[in-house]
Amino acid sequence: MEVVLKIYKMPDPSLQSYLDKWIATRPDIGATEIPTEFCDINRNPGGTMAPWAAFVAPTDGAVISGTTLNVNFNAFSAQADVTSAELYFDGTLLDTVTSLPHSDSYNIGDVAVGNHTLSVKVTDSAGNNGTTSITLEKLGTTSIDSPANGAILAGGSNNQVNFTYTGVQLNNIQLIVNGTASGATCTASSCTWATPATPGSYSLVVRGVRKGVTINSNTITVTVI
Repeated sequence: MEVVLKIYKMPDPSLQSYLDKWIATRPDIGATEIPTEFCDINRNPGGTMAPWAAFVAPTDGAVISGTTLNVNFNAFSAQADVTSAELYFDGTLLDTVTSLPHSDSYNIGDVAVGNHTLSVKVTDSAGNNGTTSITLEKLGTTSIDSPANGAILAGGSNNQVNFTYTGVQLNNIQLIVNGTASGATCTASSCTWATPATPGSYSLVVRGVRKGVTINSNTITVTVI
């Protein structure tokens, strides 16, 4: 005996057309019944029948920086037409969308560094609703605290280059001197730099990586004598 699944609407019009043609060849079943082989393309990824959203950008776990967040998503329901999708950032409503798929940019200049939640609440014409959420991380910035820009350092001596990263955690930290990795030993907040014996002007940048993104500090220039 063939197992059938009650269904009302395919989330993709092209799939709906394919299903309609298939049903036309099967007069033995009702127009709202399809075999379980169609289940996976018409179900909330969470395993429920609630409406849901699919993010194109950003993706779950993505890092964000700067002042603009580009958002692109679509919304679906297996039971009725989608009537609206509400976009939330950390629980605050950013936008209410009635035309899908949706793509727009939002100002995140005032958003704190760290982890945040981007959510879409989808409602269909039958009154059903469901929420899809992803986690984002806003990257921090790195600044050199000391030595001061323009400082004079003795050649052939060990000097601490202290810095602050405002984000969660910076990895693979290096001190870049005149555009080249110096080999200095670095911790989460400082690098120990052995100044060269050759007098001259040297530019310093602290470079680290967070989730695959390279983050450079401000550049300072010191003079070695």
